[in-house]
Amino acid sequence: MKTLIFDMDGVITRSPEFYWEARRLYLAELGVKLELEVIQKLLGKPLILQVGELNKIYSLNLNYEEFQKKTHTIAENLMHDKNITVKGIVEFIKKNKKNKLAIFSNNIKRNVFPRLKNLAIQDYFKVILTYEDMTHSKDSKESFFQILNLLESKPEDCTYFDDTNEGLKIAKELGMKTIGVSNKFIQKFSSADKVIESFTDVEEE
Repeated sequence: MKTLIFDMDGVITRSPEFYWEARRLYLAELGVKLELEVIQKLLGKPLILQVGELNKIYSLNLNYEEFQKKTHTIAENLMHDKNITVKGIVEFIKKNKKNKLAIFSNNIKRNVFPRLKNLAIQDYFKVILTYEDMTHSKDSKESFFQILNLLESKPEDCTYFDDTNEGLKIAKELGMKTIGVSNKFIQKFSSADKVIESFTDVEEE
């Protein structure tokens, strides 16, 4: 039995594209132009860290709670009535139900679980590890060991899917097979064994 570990945002859904557009619009109202290089640097990190970095980079004093609430509302409006699912992911997960599947996300439960439930795929995952339950940052070997222990899997038996270079780099160092899921912000992944645009590009594991 193989183990497939999926990042959530950018791998299961295209939500980062809408959330970063919401942040761009919010910052534009403050007279700040959000640059692509900054998005690439912060992509996939917990929002509280993103806010801290935005404050440093642009000399701002953003309040986390206010920023989270307002940009979330903007993003939800942008996503309304749109299919934000990464192409082929639902079918891919169902085809691989015989394997051990996991979600490994820096997002919070109240965002992750409803989206999985709406796609009717929540029950396919043996482990769903979100930001609140991680003992360390997701971009650390400690968190990777945490999810491996929960899955009772060895790195060499795992395939890891992510849309960020940091996560893929750690997975590769641990001996996992790595697949990068490209997006409008990042198309090249130095630590990916393969790069895909959608899950129609991936054979059944």
